[in-house]
Amino acid sequence: MSRTHPTHVLHLTTHLEIGGITSYLGVLAPRLIASGHAVSVLSSGGVAEAALSARGVRCVRDRRLRTKNELHPLLLAAAWRAAHLAGELKVDVLHAHTRVAQMVAALAGRLAGIPVVTTAHGFFRRRLSRRLIDLWGERVIAISPMVARELEAAHGVSSARVRTVANAVEIDELAARTSAMDRPAERRRYGIPERAVVVGSVSRLVADKGHAYLLDAVAALLPRHPDLYVVVFGEGREREALEKRCAAPDLRGRARIVAGAGEAPSFLSTLDLFVHPATYREGFGLSIAEAMAVGRPVIATDIWAVNTILKDGVDALLARPADAASLASKIGLLLEDTALARRLTEAGGRLVRRLCSPERMARETVAVYREALDDAAVRGRVRR
Repeated sequence: MSRTHPTHVLHLTTHLEIGGITSYLGVLAPRLIASGHAVSVLSSGGVAEAALSARGVRCVRDRRLRTKNELHPLLLAAAWRAAHLAGELKVDVLHAHTRVAQMVAALAGRLAGIPVVTTAHGFFRRRLSRRLIDLWGERVIAISPMVARELEAAHGVSSARVRTVANAVEIDELAARTSAMDRPAERRRYGIPERAVVVGSVSRLVADKGHAYLLDAVAALLPRHPDLYVVVFGEGREREALEKRCAAPDLRGRARIVAGAGEAPSFLSTLDLFVHPATYREGFGLSIAEAMAVGRPVIATDIWAVNTILKDGVDALLARPADAASLASKIGLLLEDTALARRLTEAGGRLVRRLCSPERMARETVAVYREALDDAAVRGRVRR
């Protein structure tokens, strides 16, 4: 295969709900299509499916992908389906994004004779499946240098297989669409009081994203800031517990969990302040970049590798992880110091423009696809 020949890439992910992987695909896929490549996505579906389809992405559903268990027997059938789909669509590269999708891609790639690229969107625990089976593919994209180092140190992935490609944000488009939203109407849409000061977060509803600490922090601030309101956008297994916390007396009427929200401009337009309260290390924090792109001041937690990108008091405020009191202190500081909030907003905007070019991300990702194809061809992995 020539290095200049367009590719057809089949992305595999567990779902297309709100989250970093969905945002990643929303930036990458249109850029690939604009460059002449074909893009399909195999997932269990989700709220972002319509938006991707509208941009020329072929979206195919397989409900068997909606599992947390990469050793689930049904994934064998999902892999067979993926291999058949790849053959039907004449796919050149499989690109997997979650550990379940990596398992399916590894099996489907073998069945169909198609090389596999994976993206490490963060740090992976050393699960049994990873110790027994090589799920990384011909090439692994790390979203930051820290993730690349972790792949080699913790998982034994050769540096020759790893390529660092930083995430990107559709900065101008996202900012323009967010500014154009009818903010009062969007707040009504999500049940947010129109005149509230809104603190928000956007991510999967899982324990290590730290939403419980954010809710506790806002509850502590309400006596001093009665107009404060907190909203968390996302889906996940912690939803019921978080909704129960929102209904507690100290938060009732001032907090909400919103599942199945619309696109990023819709929910970002409702926010005055963005908080990313994760308690465990993360590779990049794409939702942080999106918030900065639309001019929202950011508070994040002082975790690796977020703290290698954001500097406390320079382009964001960093709170101690798993510490509601620290989060409350940082939120209170920005609510009361508008000059500081303005400086952080401006610095964050400069940071995201420097780091998050979509064109650069797409160009570097295509180069990884070429390497994977060449490597697979040399080793006889590509079926012709």
